[in-house]
Amino acid sequence: MARLKHILYVEDNVDDILLVKSALAERQVEIYLHVVVNAVLAFSFLAKQGAYVDAPTVDLVILDINLPIINGVKALNIIKTSPELRDIPVLILTSSERSEDRNLCLRMGVIAYHVKPKVWDEYLHLADTLKEAITTGCVAEPEPEAGRPVERMPVKKSVSEKSAQQPLAKGSEKTAEAVSGNASDKKNGKSNTSK
Repeated sequence: MARLKHILYVEDNVDDILLVKSALAERQVEIYLHVVVNAVLAFSFLAKQGAYVDAPTVDLVILDINLPIINGVKALNIIKTSPELRDIPVLILTSSERSEDRNLCLRMGVIAYHVKPKVWDEYLHLADTLKEAITTGCVAEPEPEAGRPVERMPVKKSVSEKSAQQPLAKGSEKTAEAVSGNASDKKNGKSNTSK
């Protein structure tokens, strides 16, 4: 049996966290999902410092751009210029639809840039994309520019030391509807553009 992958999700919006967890559970993407709410905590997790001294080595970082303290673009720059961190694949998941943000992040070496879903089916598609990335080592770059074919970008592998959380499994994270009205609005196809 293959080792379950560890994903670090850097996100400060509780609704988005719950929706991603629910979509991964519904699609039966069995991973360890570790969540931190800002880049400072992400760096502590990745460096295994402070409260994260026993943190596993992550296989993928999902990073929001609109973060408190250090924004996601600055965090991405730190990751990609650090000899210890630069080989960790990073996927951007953000509300920013600005082509400048997208192009900058792609130039900095992210494996994909996704705008946060607005309806539940898009969250399920995102879960499928993450499943593809962790099982095949590739991820299809979404929303190609006109005339540009969809690219498949390799995901570099890393070895985990030990588990810090229980894996997400079928039905384990069905809490979005119960915990958050905004989350259930998105799942039912209603858009909330607060972030």
